[in-house]
Amino acid sequence: MRTTGFAGLLLAAAGCTAPPSPREPTLLDTLRARSNAYRSFHYKAELTDGKRTVPIEIAWRAPDRALLRYGPNHLTLFAGGVEHRYERKNYAAFGYGAVLEGLKKTYGDLLPSPPQIGFVLGNWAMPTQGRGLLAAIEYRPLAPRLGWLEEVATRPREGHLHRWGAIEWELRDDGFLERVKIGSSAELTMKELSIDQPVDDAVFELPPLEGSADLTESRRSQRAEDLDEAYHRWALEARPEAPVMEALIKVDLSRRFEPEKMVEIQRKNLDDELEAARKQKPDAPRDTVRERTEMARGKTMGTVGIIEEDLQKDFARRLERYFGGRPSPAVTALWSATVARQVDLQIRRPLDRIFAEKLR
Repeated sequence: MRTTGFAGLLLAAAGCTAPPSPREPTLLDTLRARSNAYRSFHYKAELTDGKRTVPIEIAWRAPDRALLRYGPNHLTLFAGGVEHRYERKNYAAFGYGAVLEGLKKTYGDLLPSPPQIGFVLGNWAMPTQGRGLLAAIEYRPLAPRLGWLEEVATRPREGHLHRWGAIEWELRDDGFLERVKIGSSAELTMKELSIDQPVDDAVFELPPLEGSADLTESRRSQRAEDLDEAYHRWALEARPEAPVMEALIKVDLSRRFEPEKMVEIQRKNLDDELEAARKQKPDAPRDTVRERTEMARGKTMGTVGIIEEDLQKDFARRLERYFGGRPSPAVTALWSATVARQVDLQIRRPLDRIFAEKLR
């Protein structure tokens, strides 16, 4: 049967339009998937700058046990959603899991995936300046378990060697670093590695706290603020869209100004002002009261305009922080429009209703 006419053209067009071919996985894709699937690993290395040598130890055991030991004075442990950090006789604990669950309830489920633990080694030029590497455990969505892969696996390579300037990484097929040469004198060398083998409980035990200063309480507020900002960044990086912005700005604006209290204060102030005017001139015509109300309304709406200008500047600075620089014009415009909408919904309209009720 021969198909002709418009229907035939549609079928022909459909037959000629092949689905796009899947993207070939990159080295980063391959190593990220491989290493994120490890149930456990235990890695030991040494870092030297030519004068002194510092041990580095990294351990992981699913679902959430993690250890990073850097030299004799820095240790970070993760277990059960709690980070334990030891730095030169100082100790602090922080419940990441509980705080993140609170942020999810506050803002909504905005993240692309649940945050997970990743190990960071970076700032590779620092040993050439007589300083140590950046070594840390991070907690974020879509994090590769071996955080150095995001940098190393994307550098120009020849076989297992990746080079960038004066830095040369030897990256193994399992994702771990066999050796890193940093300039002419600094070097990181792997000493031990086990993958998907039992990691003893003793590796993840908390050291004794005797003689340590417990800074948990003094640091908790700042850590919670940092995680709150990180939540904004993760959500906006994944989906810089109106619903996400609306959810974030709605909460932030409400938290900063407590609009319900603002409205009640304004209502009381207006009632007090009109009552005082009535007592001063009991026989004043209704138009006089109306005029006073209109003047108060204009003054209040003018103040809201000033508040909005300041808020726009503040939220613009926040957006730049979340994106680590200047976001695209489209994202900036949508963010600004969302701020204006929330000011209107939470502040301007509720305040204006107070005056509208008096002017009926």
